[in-house]
Amino acid sequence: MPIQEDSTMNVTEVADYIGCSTSMVRKLIRTKEIPFYKLGTKIIFRKSIIDLWISNKLKKGGFNYGK
Repeated sequence: MPIQEDSTMNVTEVADYIGCSTSMVRKLIRTKEIPFYKLGTKIIFRKSIIDLWISNKLKKGGFNYGK
């Protein structure tokens, strides 16, 4: 099932969506490099915001996972 524009995703879904591991997503969360919000203890991502984040990263020369 395709992800809707205004849908929310969890860590596993975001990892699949951007093509990396869940541990990489957790690192991006820890370093506050990826936009997310917390709902209680859950980490939530909005697809539309992740799309903007990806677009901005690509404009700046790609993802920079190695810090």
